[in-house]
Amino acid sequence: MIKELIDFTTETISCIQPYTKENIKKAIEQFHLEGKQLFTTLDEGLECLAQGDVLENIPFYRIDKTGRLQVYKTRGLVLSNTCDCSRDNNILLAPFIPIKDTQKDRQALLNNTIYGYLYLPDCKFDEYVVDFSLTNSFNREVLIKGIEKEVITKTVSLNSYGYYLFLCKLTIYLMRPEDSGIQESRLNNVI
Repeated sequence: MIKELIDFTTETISCIQPYTKENIKKAIEQFHLEGKQLFTTLDEGLECLAQGDVLENIPFYRIDKTGRLQVYKTRGLVLSNTCDCSRDNNILLAPFIPIKDTQKDRQALLNNTIYGYLYLPDCKFDEYVVDFSLTNSFNREVLIKGIEKEVITKTVSLNSYGYYLFLCKLTIYLMRPEDSGIQESRLNNVI
């Protein structure tokens, strides 16, 4: 899984300088322990609401293909930066969904080589991936009050391995370059 993710990351972020690309590879490789189960979470969550926290009982919503609003409760991963979690009105979370519901190649998901999904190799999340395409915005005060009233539970925070894995995947998902045809169209239509 680590090798596939390293290759995927360095190929996807091809526009960055070679020195930076090698540093990304080294940052990811530092967590590889041959034959060992890697964990992505801390034994105890961080004290504050932080990027990479996993919250339970979050009411996610989406509009289905018929135009109807669907609401479902599941665990979510905090995407917003930690400093934004303490001061912004809205916080972004992406839901965990069962791997079986993705209709994607399971091994590709486990290897983290599909852009829009994050697989955290941790026994707590074995059968789930984070789906970045279903990201929702939540009012910070509602989340904080929900945690205080124990309606929402902060179960874990990502450790350094989980956090770097998360940052790599989120960066790739949101910041990968467009294909060359689109880039050429942009260049040809400069005013």
